This record gives sequence, structure tokens and C-alpha cells, in this order.
Amino acid sequence: MKSKFAKFVDYSLGACLIFIAAVAVMRYYAPLDLAVFSALSVTACACLLLTLKTKKTENRQKLSDAAEDMFYALMFSDERAHARLLCKGLRSVGAQPVIHGKGVYINNTAAFCKFTRPDAEEVARMISKAAHYGAKKLVIVCKTPPSSTVNTADMKVTTVHGENAYKLFASLDALPETRFKKPQKRRFAA
Repeated sequence: MKSKFAKFVDYSLGACLIFIAAVAVMRYYAPLDLAVFSALSVTACACLLLTLKTKKTENRQKLSDAAEDMFYALMFSDERAHARLLCKGLRSVGAQPVIHGKGVYINNTAAFCKFTRPDAEEVARMISKAAHYGAKKLVIVCKTPPSSTVNTADMKVTTVHGENAYKLFASLDALPETRFKKPQKRRFAA
């Protein structure tokens, strides 16, 4: 990440270069006054578009970092902490979920949270546990999507992973508390 001063210098130099290039091109076709005015408008539009693109990229990076931080915090908790957090969040919005083992059951839907990438065997076990408690749909909340899923005729399996899992926990106000902080990366480590 660049500092604010470095970004300011980059944007200023970039705007000057765009302005000079636009004036040079416009000067060939129009008088100097009109060329300067046109170059100013072109430079302003270019700066606005670059700023909007940068904001979008920064927001996406913040969301990705927040999701990584959530999964980092969950890594230090026990295996059932995911289910307890999800259950607490669902109760806060007025639903009546039930926890059985590592799964959260609400109506005909079962939700299992898995920190690591679930394989086909784990997905099959989740399906059998969900069917045992009468669920017709299974939602797997995980950091990365499973490499393969098991398809059955009577169970619909969906996955919520990565940033979408963070959005789910954040919308339910069920984010884990951070007990340990990630080590800071050294600036010139590369």
C-alpha cells in the first residue's frame, strides 16, 4: 500500500502528463485557448474515472482483508464456534435455529461451517447428518469452495465461501472477536 503522499504525487504527476499530452494534441486542431480548455476537461474526466476505479479496488481489497481477518480469528476457536456464532446471529434477527453437533438447523435448511476446504467425503457426511435431522437443503459456509460436491436427488447443496461468508456473518452481526492479531508484514520484505 502506498502512503497518501505517494498517491498524491502519483496523481499530480499523472494529471500533469495527461494535461500536457492533451494540450499538445488539441493544439494541432484548435487555438491555444480552446486547446487548454479541452485539455482541462479531458484531464478532469480522466482523474475522476481513475479515482472511481481506485475507490472500487480499495473497497474490494478492504472486503477481502476483512474476510481473511474473520477466518484468521475463527482459526483460533473451537470447531463448534462457527455454528454458535451463526446461531446467535440468526436468533438476533428473530429466527429459531437449533444446533445439533456442528450444524445449525432452521426449518428445512441445515448449515455447516467448515474452516478448511471440505472434500467430497465431508460433504457426504454433512448431507447424511442434515438428512438425519430432516433438512431438505444444505448450506456449507467455508473459506474456499469444496473441490467437488456430492449430488443427491433429495438434498440441494449450496456453498457460501470467502467474502460472501464474511458478508453473511457481518449481516447477522455475528463476527468473531479477535483474540490474536496477524503479524504485520514488513514493508520491504520482498
